[in-house]
Amino acid sequence: MKALKIIVLTALMLPAVLQRAYALAPVESLVLGNFSDEYSENKTDPLNYVYSRDKSIKSSTSEFKKELAIYRGFYEEGKNTANYCRENHPLQYATEWEKVQVKRSTMGLIQYIGLDLISRALPQYAKALEYTREEYVNMVDGLVGNYCSTNLSVISKRELLNNFYIKFDKENSFKLPSVEGNPYFPDNLESYLPARKGLEHEMLYTVKLFQSLCSWSGSPTNPGLMVPILKNSALMSFFARQMSNKSIGWKEIDNSLFLKEDKQTAQVWCDNLICRKVSSETFMNKFFFSVGGTNVNDDIKRLYCEDFRNSDFKPKESDPRLAKMMNSMSFDEENFINSQFIALITGVPDFFIRAETFNQGADIFRSSIDYTWNKWAKNMSENFTRDLFFEEPLTLEQVDTNQYYDFRSGKLKIAFDVNLGEFDRINQRAGKVKVNFNIQVQNSFLNFYRNSMKALTFKDVEEKVRLKKRLKMQLTKDVTAAREKFIIPPWRGDLEELIANEITSQIIDTPEKFLDFSGPGMRPIEVEINYGLFALKYINHQLNVRKGRANSALIPKK
Repeated sequence: MKALKIIVLTALMLPAVLQRAYALAPVESLVLGNFSDEYSENKTDPLNYVYSRDKSIKSSTSEFKKELAIYRGFYEEGKNTANYCRENHPLQYATEWEKVQVKRSTMGLIQYIGLDLISRALPQYAKALEYTREEYVNMVDGLVGNYCSTNLSVISKRELLNNFYIKFDKENSFKLPSVEGNPYFPDNLESYLPARKGLEHEMLYTVKLFQSLCSWSGSPTNPGLMVPILKNSALMSFFARQMSNKSIGWKEIDNSLFLKEDKQTAQVWCDNLICRKVSSETFMNKFFFSVGGTNVNDDIKRLYCEDFRNSDFKPKESDPRLAKMMNSMSFDEENFINSQFIALITGVPDFFIRAETFNQGADIFRSSIDYTWNKWAKNMSENFTRDLFFEEPLTLEQVDTNQYYDFRSGKLKIAFDVNLGEFDRINQRAGKVKVNFNIQVQNSFLNFYRNSMKALTFKDVEEKVRLKKRLKMQLTKDVTAAREKFIIPPWRGDLEELIANEITSQIIDTPEKFLDFSGPGMRPIEVEINYGLFALKYINHQLNVRKGRANSALIPKK
């Protein structure tokens, strides 16, 4: 952990060579002064209504379900925007200057929200990793002094530092990304991803995110290190919702998502190089719509499709130090910076960031399945010790016809599954032990049966019943013989009835050219029986019980 501190602090002490300009404090900073005892987190937090991460309010499973649903919606909206871009949505403004103002305001909002989140998260990471105040102050001084552009206008550097200091010294209610206590995530993730190492990785990419955001010079044509953020459809969809007073809503009854009106979203407007957080009313009065445009969300999405998603680094037009960072930034690093930004917004961590190697990805994906399976298996084992041997829970269930019958094959067939409980029942045929036997029926009878059944109408109920009884008589001999070969037969009832019903359907529904019953001879009907694993375990137990009783009967009584 000391090594991480040394690396971060050394990088931050490099001299800054950023372009000079005047930076002004935002209006709320002028009103509140130097963030003294009058500081109120609710007054200055632009995101306390966007996503709640206060675990104390989650009094029921539905709260966690809502959190996970909205997290899913965050990415689904990004996918919707990416699909929107596949269509042709031309974008044109009355003047190029209007387009520049909208682009700069969008990027100003990204910077504003990102810096606010980081000013709350970084102190929490530092405390979790046991930074001293001196180490923390050195780090944030280096970050702001070396990486924040002199054109920064959404907040002054002085007040940004005050944010960092006060949120380390005073109570900070910001919750770091976590799924602790969430029943929809496995509680054994720490066995794959050590908590401390994960926090170090998350803090590292939070620092890189800060460098990307605070170094933006205010130019709409050169986004600097913000390029990965501008190209991410999920993040840009979120910022479009913020600008258009929209948020994701959730319906508990069917777990569905929808966009709802939300007047509390954050909005920033830039007058040339001066960017400020503004009210919704002010924003709408100043916003420049595209030619023919009437919807902020649509305009920002079209701007993303036409402009932002095609952004690229411009090292030749950037400060030499930033240019070096642009040239050395890897594809993985770009994605991790975006992932950490999303994690700070939603409160759900990116587990790949916490991993030490990409090979751990397979373990992360398996963890949920393994956890669920182990928990289920343990509960079932406890239930089996109480219930398994007091009843006959085996069931013989017919498999869906489309799982096994091919009408073009010219072969009659029926399949059954032998199941014990829901786990065996979840799959039909697949992963089960198969046995089969044949029933022989004369072709001449099947031909007669088909012709007779097709000649009947829906009113001839009694005749249909009589014909099916005749078919059952043809089946009984071979079914009885097959049952006697099983040590523990999987059925006790009228299996011939099930077979007769299914074979009748196949004979009537299959075109005659695929089922030719002409000529002498016998027609085999294949009966397939598939044993589930738990059913086999139960049958094995029953067999052992029989053997035990048989052996005890042979022992002479004293």
